[in-house]
Amino acid sequence: MGSGTVIHEDGYILTCSHLFFDKTDVTYAADGKVTVHTQDVERGHVVDAYVDLDIAIVKIDTPSSALSTAKVGSSSKLRPGDWAIAIGCPLSLQHTVTLGIISCVNRKSNELKRGGMAMEYLQTDCAINPGNSGGPLCNIDGELVGVNVETMKLDKASGVSFAVPVDFISAIIKPFQSCQIPAQPYFGWVMRNASKKNFKTLKQHYPTFPNAAVEGVFVQKVIKGSPADRAGVQAGDVIVDFNGEKVRHMNEMLDVMGKKSGATVNVIVRRVKFGKDRVVPLTITFEQKDVATPRPRL
Repeated sequence: MGSGTVIHEDGYILTCSHLFFDKTDVTYAADGKVTVHTQDVERGHVVDAYVDLDIAIVKIDTPSSALSTAKVGSSSKLRPGDWAIAIGCPLSLQHTVTLGIISCVNRKSNELKRGGMAMEYLQTDCAINPGNSGGPLCNIDGELVGVNVETMKLDKASGVSFAVPVDFISAIIKPFQSCQIPAQPYFGWVMRNASKKNFKTLKQHYPTFPNAAVEGVFVQKVIKGSPADRAGVQAGDVIVDFNGEKVRHMNEMLDVMGKKSGATVNVIVRRVKFGKDRVVPLTITFEQKDVATPRPRL
C-alpha cells in the first residue's frame, strides 16, 4: 500500500518500486498488477521500475476520466528551512497532508548506512508513515520536489523523513510531461544495477545472466507489448551502452537518458545465447503502431 503522483493525464503515476518488487532479491511481490484509488477504483499495471532508485511508473489501464497532473518543480532550488508538504495515504487515511521544513537537501546514502547505489536524499521533518511511500513531497507553491520513501525511516527516530529529489529522476519524468498520445513515453522494463555484489543472486535467479556482467544495468523484467519488448530487449539482458555512451550503473544511464532526443534510443546489451556471452545492439522506439480507424457505417 502506498501513494503516488499523477504526471500525465492519461493515467501515468509516479510512485515507489518497493511497493511491487522486493529490494533484497529479484523476486516479485506482485506481477505488476495494481489497484489504483483515485475518485474511482481503477485497475493499473507497472510500466517502468528502477529498483535501486526505488522509483516506478504505474499506468491506469483505462482511466475513467482525464486526471489532473502535478506541476513539477526543482529540488536543486531547495534550501534548509524551506517549507515542505507531504501528501499521501498513511495508514489507509486518504487525502492526508502534513507540513514541515527541509532539514537537509543532500543527505548521502552512506550517512544512512544504505548499501547499493550512491544517492542523495531530501531530509524533512514532515510526518511520514506506512502508506506515504511514493507520495509527493511539495514545496510551498505546491510543486512536486520529491518522492517520499517511508521505508527509509530510521529506528527510534522522530521527525526525520526522507524523499528522492525530483531533479535526480528528471530523466524518468520529463518524457511524460511532453508526451502526446499515442506515443509511449515509458520503456516497459524493471531495472536494477548489475554489480559484483549482486552477481551471485542474479546468476542464481537468472541462469541466462551474462557471466562477464559485473557492471551495467540489469533488465529484471520486460513488459509485454512495451517499447523495450518490441525492440527485442529480454529479461536477463544487461545494458552496457545507452545511446552511444557506456553505462556502468543506473546513475550513468539516467545521465544519458536526460540528454536523449528524438523517438529512438540505441542500446547494446550483454546476453547469454547458446551458452555464450554475446553483445547485441537494439533500437527502442516510442511510437505505437498505427491503429486502423473503423470505417463508419452508411
